[in-house]
Amino acid sequence: MEYIKVTNENIDKEHICCAISNNNDIQVSSKKEWLKEQFREGLVFLKSAERGKCFIEYLPAENAWNPITADDYMYIDCLWVAGSFKGHGYGADLLDACMEDSKNKGKKGLCILSSEKKKPFLSDPKFLWYKGFKVCDEADNGIQLWYLPFAAEATLPEFKECARHPHIEEKGYVLYYTSQCPFNAKYVPIVEEVARDYPEVTLEHMLVDNCAMQLVKNPRQFDVILTENMFGDILSDEASMVTGSIGMLSTASLNETKFGMYEPSGGSAPDIAGKGIANPIATILSAAMMLRFSFDLDQEADAIENAVENVLKDGYRTIDIISEGKVQIGTAEMGDKICSYITK
Repeated sequence: MEYIKVTNENIDKEHICCAISNNNDIQVSSKKEWLKEQFREGLVFLKSAERGKCFIEYLPAENAWNPITADDYMYIDCLWVAGSFKGHGYGADLLDACMEDSKNKGKKGLCILSSEKKKPFLSDPKFLWYKGFKVCDEADNGIQLWYLPFAAEATLPEFKECARHPHIEEKGYVLYYTSQCPFNAKYVPIVEEVARDYPEVTLEHMLVDNCAMQLVKNPRQFDVILTENMFGDILSDEASMVTGSIGMLSTASLNETKFGMYEPSGGSAPDIAGKGIANPIATILSAAMMLRFSFDLDQEADAIENAVENVLKDGYRTIDIISEGKVQIGTAEMGDKICSYITK
């Protein structure tokens, strides 16, 4: 594979892998303008010569937008190899090039965001572990800071307190985005235009690190959060824990025709399958959302949601949300109990 380093000199003629339309597309032009500014801060954008998602983007940690302390480290914004490029060792090539460049620039190591289990738009923890990275810090929302030191005496990078324990003060409808993601240039103005037609709805813009902090500090201040996929995946997992367990939060992915996919926020849990300890409430509430949003059956959805609320009020709990003075029951028992409350 041939790789190309994008610079101010060639950026106008090169494709950028996360948005591969032409330069007249606002998503491409906005990303390229952002890159031109970041090149002055030491950002490196190395990509495959072939068109597609195969690139690495990194810069000195002190200039990264992320709230971390990582003196003399290089921070990897994005390492993305997708589609037909996967499985050929290109990710290793890009990371090795980053390591060599960082060492030549006197850096003490690399750092990057990931998580215990693979999440969309975060680097694969198995790949990082294979390449020698280790976890050096973790935020309350489960996002981990991984590092690869080049010398034994290198200090550990760490999250700043605002990222380790995220919360916000703002109220109303809050939109989270960064200039790094090219898709925001197209969709943020659309959201702002629609918001002007609904003056009774407060629209606020908020940086994602502040949002994560505010979700923990005061979750009641939020009504609707609109964000891109990566930040949405992170914030939804964090929000689920505000309820006490990831097994409590239902989700819906809808298109404009009300067709939707409904599932628990945490997805499946194959590691505890058959043990009778999984919390079924998120799945049950997902079914209620399906009745409400796809089939316009509000009364039936209310019946399910009220049954869940009353079961919890009466003190029944699965093991993940058990507390003193409550009655612990299993997966099937919780489902049966909720069904019996629906008919009351």
